[in-house]
Amino acid sequence: MATAAEEIPPKFDKFNVTPTVYKTVNSQDIHLYTFVPKDISLDDGVAHPIIVHFHGGFLITGSAIYPDWCAQWFLDYALLHSAIIVAPNYRLLPESNGLDVMEDIRELWAWTQTSLSGAVAPLKVDLDRIVAHGESAGGYLAIQSGLLGIKGVRALISAYGVFEMDLEWYNAPTFHSMGAPTLPVELLDAHLAAMKPGQIVTSAMPPDRAPILICGGQQGKLAEWLGDDDSLYPGRLLKKGTKSENDRDAPFLFSFAGKEDTGVPYEETTTAVGAWKERFGDDKAYAVLESGDHGFDANATLETEWLAKGLEMVTKQWLG
Repeated sequence: MATAAEEIPPKFDKFNVTPTVYKTVNSQDIHLYTFVPKDISLDDGVAHPIIVHFHGGFLITGSAIYPDWCAQWFLDYALLHSAIIVAPNYRLLPESNGLDVMEDIRELWAWTQTSLSGAVAPLKVDLDRIVAHGESAGGYLAIQSGLLGIKGVRALISAYGVFEMDLEWYNAPTFHSMGAPTLPVELLDAHLAAMKPGQIVTSAMPPDRAPILICGGQQGKLAEWLGDDDSLYPGRLLKKGTKSENDRDAPFLFSFAGKEDTGVPYEETTTAVGAWKERFGDDKAYAVLESGDHGFDANATLETEWLAKGLEMVTKQWLG
């Protein structure tokens, strides 16, 4: 059964946005969206850099084209550098697990390497100049992408990104993400009971599925749904193995968070950047902590001082 693509919100009207099926699971299509700036000339002959954007939602809700979680500065950054954005949907928990999600992410990267050029032809793309960006759980997927050894990924941007999903913060009755109330366990039980074998969910426009996210956290289920495989936990991956010369090829990580974040603790940012530096070197990561809650960058611009400094570092690594 083919799954229809979603309607494109007007927030993205400076781009030509095209849905593409990049894989099919159990006869259900999984879409990605290419965003091509409208001011790019189709025959300019320039190889355009790429930004792969992963949406947030704790891997339980969200969509590649949900506008409220796509900061305007990010769109402006892509427009400034005439970059092509690739934004995927992916399988969501609890109908799927973390290994399923990462399988989708790997296949998304394979599609980018082999099929993006044809999808945006006659435009040319520069597969050697890629940034991975995401907010919240999308930040987790950006960091995970940075550990996959994908050729051409030069920098990562993690906005208040999840780093260690097995933290008690996400898996305890005290989980009140962004002020959410305590929800009855019956809500979760009903959802789990209604799930059908082989059924997948690949996108949801919030607030759809938000109660499942909140109740799942309060019942200690988020880490369980993700799974315990070491490959799903970037902190574990960074501690594995020994340092080598190849580590110098790791992408640069720019991570930021709000010190009053009620969705993802800001310590996730400092932990991620500390672990990245420990493995790859002090010059391979940069962290910013600012006042604000989850999504505090919604009103930031490319001229906002803290953001401009971080993006300057990203741009240097990305475009050289």
